[in-house]
Amino acid sequence: MKKQIIHIIRDIWYILLIKPKISFLRFFGAKIGINSRLYNSLSNFDLRFINFLNIGNNVIIAKGTMIFTHDASVKNMKKFNIIKEEFKEVKIEDNVFIGAGSIILPGITIGENTIIGAGSVVTRDIPKNCIAAGNPAKVIKNLK
Repeated sequence: MKKQIIHIIRDIWYILLIKPKISFLRFFGAKIGINSRLYNSLSNFDLRFINFLNIGNNVIIAKGTMIFTHDASVKNMKKFNIIKEEFKEVKIEDNVFIGAGSIILPGITIGENTIIGAGSVVTRDIPKNCIAAGNPAKVIKNLK
């Protein structure tokens, strides 16, 4: 009986909190696959550039994860013609788990069947079928 109540509470929590967040992001242009769960806050996304976000099927993004689709740190350098502002797609393929507090930088692709360890800073593409962690995130184990 206790397990049934827990499952009911989880289902209600998903319907009331997780599903509307995904619908909101899709409405503004994010591409999010089926059965994906985003446990982080909407404030952890670049909402102005959400159309650069592409999340596959069966993806879990844990609490506190930040995903950046643009780099505004160069705004002050633009006036000196040193560098220009970048807008790049972040692509998270199918069956990916991203641990709590991770940071995904612009232009990153995370391959399918991959686990990103909690607190990782993903600064370059991560291949499929592996576990990556650290700052910067590096492959620590291949899964196949």
